[in-house]
Amino acid sequence: MQTKSDHFYESLLKAGSSKHLALIGQGISYSLSPLIHNYSAETLGEDCVCTSVDIESSQVKDFLEKFWDIGGVGASVTTPHKELVAAEISSELKSVNSLYRGAKYWSGQSTDGQGLDNALTRLNFPLSSFKHIVILGNGGVVPAILSYLNESKSYESISVLRRNPIRDNSLKDVLEAEEQEIEFLAFEAGHLTRILNGKTTDTLVIQATNAPQLGDGLDIFCSALSGYRGVFVDLIYSKPSAMLARAKELKLPCQDGLPMLIEQALLSQLKWWGQSADYLDIYDMLKSRVV
Repeated sequence: MQTKSDHFYESLLKAGSSKHLALIGQGISYSLSPLIHNYSAETLGEDCVCTSVDIESSQVKDFLEKFWDIGGVGASVTTPHKELVAAEISSELKSVNSLYRGAKYWSGQSTDGQGLDNALTRLNFPLSSFKHIVILGNGGVVPAILSYLNESKSYESISVLRRNPIRDNSLKDVLEAEEQEIEFLAFEAGHLTRILNGKTTDTLVIQATNAPQLGDGLDIFCSALSGYRGVFVDLIYSKPSAMLARAKELKLPCQDGLPMLIEQALLSQLKWWGQSADYLDIYDMLKSRVV
């Protein structure tokens, strides 16, 4: 029986002489990354095609080996394979979202942290301006964000609200934090209300769960924003939470996940091609075609 990756290899053979990029993940039909990279390749004059590869965890190792052998240029990595891919290529990073060709095999990087920082800078609030950071969720992109914060050490406290505590120790290790610098709390509105009480623009709330994509708009957390005067970012771009709508109603500085998606993609392009597309050009294209 042919797998999804087998069909991908067949499509590469039919595509002619173009060089190839891949987006690796599972349940990723919504992703705009292939559109971003294919549009960028066209505008930059790069002979390169990006294709989505929707595979299960058990297929990742085989795919990486075959994609290397056929001369793949690189890959974007998304949910839920970022940490698995990091392990498969023996990366020092806990989470990898971008692959490029090394001397003998794939090398990996994470552009998520810098991508978030660049996106927030467009709001005139770079990550270094925040003393208190609150994150909803503990999967996906969170290890990469914590790793980036660990490098800057500009924060005073980080709070992570999560449903499952099984990842607490590994996230604490990524951050290399003292006990007083990070707290892990149950995924409850009451905790968020307490944390945000009286907080001002030196506080950032990051909605990093995929709950909105699964039909949970996180409405129960909206009331916690009522007295909040800081910044809010929802990393979901295809179906943002009710929290983002509430933040807009309150006229808080806020954004959805589209700016970060573009920024991290452009950082990957620099590694693949030595150049990247224009942010505003990509943003306008996505707004006109899809979002």
